[in-house]
Amino acid sequence: MPIDLQLFRKDQGGNPELIEESQKRRFKNTKIVSDIIELDRVCRQQTGQLDNINKDMRNLSKQVGEIMKKVSFWINEEKFKKFPEKFLRKKRPFFFQKKKKDEMFLTPEELAEVEKLKKQKEDMEQARVKLEEDLEAGTVKRNKLMNQIGNIVHESVPISNDEKDNGLVREWGKVPQRTGKEKHHHELLWMLSFSSNF
Repeated sequence: MPIDLQLFRKDQGGNPELIEESQKRRFKNTKIVSDIIELDRVCRQQTGQLDNINKDMRNLSKQVGEIMKKVSFWINEEKFKKFPEKFLRKKRPFFFQKKKKDEMFLTPEELAEVEKLKKQKEDMEQARVKLEEDLEAGTVKRNKLMNQIGNIVHESVPISNDEKDNGLVREWGKVPQRTGKEKHHHELLWMLSFSSNF
C-alpha cells in the first residue's frame, strides 16, 4: 500500500522533508518526492477547475430553463424560414406554436440569448471532457510514482546500502550447539514414515 498522500501536502499538515529523508536513508532518488508534489498540485488545481466548470454549466442550464419556461415547443431557424408570412408577427417574429389558445413567443433577443447560452455550455462541455482526461492521466502518473516510495524508515534503522551494518536488536532463547549429527528434513520425514519418496 502506498504512503498516505496527505504526507506530501504541507497545507494539510504533511511533511515532505520526512519522506525525502527516508528516501535518502534507503539510497533512493529524492527527486521523486518533488515530482509527486508537483503532480498532486496540478491534479488538485484541475479538480477545482472541473468543479467550477460543472457549477457554471448548471447555472447556464438554469438560465436557459428560465427563458424557455415561456414556451413548451419551439421551431428551429431552418424550419422557421419555411413558414408562410402570415405566421410571423412584427414584434415577435419567431413563431412558437402551442395547441392551447394562450400562444407564447420568444423575442429575437431571447432566442439569441438561448443560442448563446447553449453555445457556451457546449464549449464548457468540451473543456470539461479534456480536463477530465488530463486529470485522469495526471492522477495515474502521480499514483505510479507514489507506489515507488516505501514506508518511512524509522530513526533506529542503521543507514546502510546492504545488510552487513544491521545491528542486533535483541536475543532470546538458548542457541543450540551443533554436533554435526543433525538430520536433514527429508531424513526426518523418512524416519517418521511421512514420505516414501526418499
